[in-house]
Amino acid sequence: MMTVTKFSLNTDYLTLFVENDSALVFHHIKQSLFHLSPLSVSLLLALDQGVSEQQAIQQVLKASDCRQVDIESHLASVSDLFNKQPQEKHYLAEQYPEISRPVPEIDSCSSKCYCVNDSYFVIEADSVAFTDEVSRLLAPCRKHNKLIDFYVEIRQHSDHRFSFSCNGYCIEQSLPYEQLMPELIERMQVLAYQKSDYLFCFHGAALKNSNQCLLLPGVSGAGKSTLAAQLAQRGFALYSDEMMVLDPDFNLISLALPIAVKSGSWPVLTAEYPSLAKQSAWRKQDGRVVKYLWPQQFVVSPTPSCQMRLINPEFTAAEQGSECNEGFQEQPLTVIEALAVLTQSGYQVHQKLDINLVERLFVFLSRMTRSRMQYACSNSVLEKLSS
Repeated sequence: MMTVTKFSLNTDYLTLFVENDSALVFHHIKQSLFHLSPLSVSLLLALDQGVSEQQAIQQVLKASDCRQVDIESHLASVSDLFNKQPQEKHYLAEQYPEISRPVPEIDSCSSKCYCVNDSYFVIEADSVAFTDEVSRLLAPCRKHNKLIDFYVEIRQHSDHRFSFSCNGYCIEQSLPYEQLMPELIERMQVLAYQKSDYLFCFHGAALKNSNQCLLLPGVSGAGKSTLAAQLAQRGFALYSDEMMVLDPDFNLISLALPIAVKSGSWPVLTAEYPSLAKQSAWRKQDGRVVKYLWPQQFVVSPTPSCQMRLINPEFTAAEQGSECNEGFQEQPLTVIEALAVLTQSGYQVHQKLDINLVERLFVFLSRMTRSRMQYACSNSVLEKLSS
């Protein structure tokens, strides 16, 4: 049941959506969504009446028990909503440049050709060690095709530094060896979905079993990939552990690449994935160390529609001596809160984000169950999600 109410404002390029204490405003010119606190909504409505910022502050002071310093802390972000200038950077079709570049003429070698969601990659590296690592890790998606979409070149320079290019476009000029694999896997993920007929891409994991589809959005470090790897051992097939990609009909798209597991999760997952102990460790550019593992099964896209469930996982380490289930809490999310969670780490949309598409997103989310799960160990949440 749809519980979101839309309000047209005096400011014609702003539309307000409210659900209980949750609110979002859509900026038609910036083509972006902004999550608002109740205090920010009060300021927005006051400024929308044409009063000055100081008058808006005084109106909110009289109507609430908020302190002036708290009101002022929200003012700058609300005032910026009345800026009619388009954003310098937004999420409309931010395609990687190599998508539109022609593929160089090469002799595609079957041992170096890999397929992800109908996109074909040839990966050439002059490092024998890295070529062997790629061949071992990406063996499940090795598939020869005469027509190539992306030609990746990785060339070694002095001091074990490497250049990284795709279709002749230079992506990195001086990567250390230990950062090569994360750069390659992340690039392949994005290129594969951007080459497809996608509509939205959000940050998070997505899985499916015989009963339900799970969306696991959240910020980096929340435990999504670890939870996805554990669910993949409990009857779930994976769409992706990093990107929830939706086609124009809001069906999920698979990106069959290995799961990146951060070092803090290795002790937990090694019992279920013994091969993890033997995998090479790689370092992302942000400093986090990861290993890669393959789930038992990926979803074959497209798949029939199923009951969808959105879970925002939040892992927090248990206090010493506490029981595993003591730290488990589940809280329902409104449609607006769920959309705020989906977009908090950024998103991409393949067409203009307009009011109709925003409302379609609300309908999509209103048809699923939505909650935030906070947990100190995964046993409790795995039991809930596997039932």
